Amino acid sequence: MAPKRKVPKSKSLRRRPPERTPKYEIYIFSEGSKTEVDYFEKFQKEVEASLVTLIIRGGQGDPQHLVKNAIEKKAELDTLSKRNRDSFSKRFQVWAVFDKDEHMHYDAAIMSAEGAGIHVARSNPCFELWGLLLLRAHAAPTTRFELQRILKTEMVGYDHDLNPHFVEGRTKDNYREAIDRADELLSMHVNAGSPYGNPCTTVHTLVHKIAAKGSTPLLRTLQRSP
Repeated sequence: MAPKRKVPKSKSLRRRPPERTPKYEIYIFSEGSKTEVDYFEKFQKEVEASLVTLIIRGGQGDPQHLVKNAIEKKAELDTLSKRNRDSFSKRFQVWAVFDKDEHMHYDAAIMSAEGAGIHVARSNPCFELWGLLLLRAHAAPTTRFELQRILKTEMVGYDHDLNPHFVEGRTKDNYREAIDRADELLSMHVNAGSPYGNPCTTVHTLVHKIAAKGSTPLLRTLQRSP
């Protein structure tokens, strides 16, 4: 007797629910509570980075205290990820955004953060260096106050005391050039044996991370990772 043939099961005609694209969470611990917070929130909207959620905690104080809080948050998120088998819970990064200014333990804070898996967007002397690089090159060592005065002259509308926000119309579409300028400064200091030297910044690495989750034409200018 011939074996019975197995009749293949018919495919279900029901529509499969659409696969949800997981959002990427970026936790930003920022030394400042105005300029940095405002800039990253506006940049996310500009590049239409709908697949990323920014959780920004501004006004975190000096770099060492800021890094301590960032490390604690990462440990909390790591613990939750291990408990939750859902891969969506593992899509996060924790960033520390702080300046050199007059902080004595700037270098130590960087090494402590990086050693704990915290991403660092650092600036020497201050965050306003990134604002200036969005407009033009700058390679001369300078203080925080001098740089803020320069930016006030270069970026009409910016004032550290009265309006500490980067004016969008003066920075839009300049990201590729600004990233190249930031990379050049980093290379210059690394070659000189002073990787944290003045002036330099790694803010562009965080900018690129946010932009990578966006959908605007701006992304075409940011294809090469810094």
